[in-house]
Amino acid sequence: MRGKKKTLDLMIAGVGGQGNVSASRIVGTALIEAGYKVSIGETFGMSQRGGAVVSHIRASKELPPPPLIPPMGADIVVGLEPMETLRTVLHYLTPGGTMITSVRPITPPEVNLGQAKYPKVEELLEAMRKLASKVISFDVYELAARAGSLQSANMVILGALSATGKIPCDEELLKKTIAERWPRAKEVNLKAFELGRDEALKQLKGE
Repeated sequence: MRGKKKTLDLMIAGVGGQGNVSASRIVGTALIEAGYKVSIGETFGMSQRGGAVVSHIRASKELPPPPLIPPMGADIVVGLEPMETLRTVLHYLTPGGTMITSVRPITPPEVNLGQAKYPKVEELLEAMRKLASKVISFDVYELAARAGSLQSANMVILGALSATGKIPCDEELLKKTIAERWPRAKEVNLKAFELGRDEALKQLKGE
């Protein structure tokens, strides 16, 4: 939590089926265990699989904050889909904030039907770099595949989030929360978390 700001405001953006709601619950649970009062809200686009889903996570040592983050109020934006990350950054990221994004597009139906075009990913990243002080970008699905399951992509992005040092709970608490939430998939999920963390640390050290 920067400066005198008393609330951590974090957003996780993606499309339906990517697991960002589950990821937000992991972060929220870990923050509660770390002694914070937490509010979580979601905003949804199209209801079917593939529509935009954005999770708002707010944490404070004082009273629980309202569940939705105000415009330009997010300290960190994390995204599992680059277009949705940029949309969220444009509306919510505070000047000088931090963002993490996957670079693999999940194209919407209108693009697949030839009714619209999807921008080049590098153009999306360039726009993000103009809005954030720190940008971490990589293909979360490539690392999830290395971990053993594409469904662990949301754990990859949580590992990257933990590497920033921007959330007030440590790596081990997040890993404990993940292991307890999905005991049967613990090995894959924790490997995905570590791969995401390592990639983010590598990029941060390169700055």
